Amino acid sequence: MNKIGIIEAIVGIASELDRGDININEAKDVAIALVEQEFITQNWIDCKDKLPEIGSEYIVSVDCAVFTLAYSCYSKTWVGDDGDVFMGVTHWMPLPEPPQ
Repeated sequence: MNKIGIIEAIVGIASELDRGDININEAKDVAIALVEQEFITQNWIDCKDKLPEIGSEYIVSVDCAVFTLAYSCYSKTWVGDDGDVFMGVTHWMPLPEPPQ
């Protein structure tokens, strides 16, 4: 869910609150859960747990440095724009959505 989706969901929660369908504590809990869910999806993914799909670039961590690389499922390696192969990638995450 992106930022707009979260805002729309919170507006929906506010409408339910105005109608009396939920109380303030329920509204707060749902809103917090939405934000936490978005935060969790922005966290680093351990390469031991999951590797990304091909065809896109990712933010990766190599020896405490951060790079933008592509993952090659064929060679099972991380590749930079210049074709250099990076070893030792421990974590990755999708690139964020571009600004609007």
